[in-house]
Amino acid sequence: MITDFAQNLHDAFSNYLIVDLDLSKNSHSKYIMVFSLVVNEIEFNTKREETDNIYLNESEIQLILDLKNFKNKGEQQVRDIFVLGCYTGLRFSNYSHANR
Repeated sequence: MITDFAQNLHDAFSNYLIVDLDLSKNSHSKYIMVFSLVVNEIEFNTKREETDNIYLNESEIQLILDLKNFKNKGEQQVRDIFVLGCYTGLRFSNYSHANR
């Protein structure tokens, strides 16, 4: 039956997104919503979770930029990269593991 096939496909795709790709619930929900539009045979329950928007304002970023007393050049580079991430909107996790 098409609904059983669609549900099995949905479950397998959902498992792939969560387990294999380790996506957040919001990313998972986005892909499932697109998937359900494509399938268009069945309505899927896609749940989203609330997120916290945590950010530094301009004056807080400036305070970090104004720091001058570093123990070594590496600390200054960490500050500069962090501030660059603040201004570009790059997720911390995207650049904090770059050299690992």
